Amino acid sequence: MTKRKDWKVGASTACVRQATPQLVRAYAEAGLEAMEISLPWDRYGEVDFDAMAQASHETGVELWSLHLPYDNTVAIAHADPACRKRALEMDSELIRKCGGAGIRRCVIHPGTEPTPDCDRPARLAEAAENLHALAELALWQGVTLCVEELPRTCPGNCSEEMAQLLAAHPALRSCFDTNHLLRETHEHYLRAIGSKVVTLHVSDYDFVDERHQLPGEGRIDWKTLIAQLEALEYEGPWMYELSLQPSPGRRTGPELALRDLVENYKTLCAL
Repeated sequence: MTKRKDWKVGASTACVRQATPQLVRAYAEAGLEAMEISLPWDRYGEVDFDAMAQASHETGVELWSLHLPYDNTVAIAHADPACRKRALEMDSELIRKCGGAGIRRCVIHPGTEPTPDCDRPARLAEAAENLHALAELALWQGVTLCVEELPRTCPGNCSEEMAQLLAAHPALRSCFDTNHLLRETHEHYLRAIGSKVVTLHVSDYDFVDERHQLPGEGRIDWKTLIAQLEALEYEGPWMYELSLQPSPGRRTGPELALRDLVENYKTLCAL
């Protein structure tokens, strides 16, 4: 069984909506050990992958993963073929860049919303087909493609659909977002999918909708969840993905907020 104290502490750049060498250094100064690059879909062209890799080498902050673009204009499962084509082109280019920069995991959304029940079979079939193609490319680049479960009406909103999607290719793995489950418990979901989980998106919520709160601000039973991840031999980082907007008892500003994440993880480890 793995131990929580051995997990690296990381954060998605979605927290601050930038991905620069300077931010890598800010992570290191705050005590964070891993980074997921995540930006609005139309800003990935701003990322200097060589400079990010150099900053990672200099600071020891691991470029653990990259979140592939997600939006109603770039989705691998969508009624509009042009949207699916655009997503495949962008995802393929970024997977190749990740391979060159030494980023070994890409997180992908299997679709978008709204997805009414009558359209779900078609969207799930599109997602599976495109996940297979991207997983093949990722293998050639030394990258693991990690499918993220999603909330509400999105494809992949429960363990049953995620199992179907992950079966599209034997190399596919899962990113477990702790604040996305609205149809089943964490315990039930991880019993079904946990063996495929290789990375996390960590935040809290109220079980009504995703909230991306700091753990402790919502209703997740973190002691039980962490113990289950340990039992599943989870070995990836504790990767925060949340809003850094001001809230009671929390400091503001990127560097201060990043340090808050490290302190929050220490609190969780003591549960």
